[in-house]
Amino acid sequence: MTWQNKLFSFQGRVTRKDYWLYHLGLILGIVALSIGIGLVSTGLGGRDPESPAFVVAAVAFLICLWPFWAVGVKRCHDRGKSGWWYLGWSVGGAIPYVGFLISLWALVELGFLDGTQGANEYGPSPKGIGDTQVADVFS
Repeated sequence: MTWQNKLFSFQGRVTRKDYWLYHLGLILGIVALSIGIGLVSTGLGGRDPESPAFVVAAVAFLICLWPFWAVGVKRCHDRGKSGWWYLGWSVGGAIPYVGFLISLWALVELGFLDGTQGANEYGPSPKGIGDTQVADVFS
C-alpha cells in the first residue's frame, strides 16, 4: 500500500507501526504549520476569526483531519472493527470527565494491541501474514 493510499483512502488495513508513524508525523506537521501561521499572523490580525491567518489555519487543520481519520479507520479495520469506532472514539474523547477513559481505551486498542491475524473482512493482513494457522505451521 502506498503512502497516498494510507493517508487518503479509508479502505484496507495498517499496522501499529504505520499508525504511530503517520499520526506522529501529522502531529509534527500540524505543530510546524501552527507555529509558522502564528509567526506570520502577528501582523495579520492574530486570533481574530476574520483574519486571513485564522482562516488559513482553520482550513489547514480541517485538511489534516482527513489523513488522521483515514489512518485511524484503517487501524480499526486491522483490529477487525468498523471505521465507525474511530468516529465514536474521536467524539467520545471530547466528553468531559469520561473522555479521558474513552481516549485511553482508543489508545490501547489502536496503538498497542495487535491486529487480526490473517485476512479479515477489511482485507489481507498488512504484515503479509496469510490464513495459515499457527497449529498448521508447527504440526
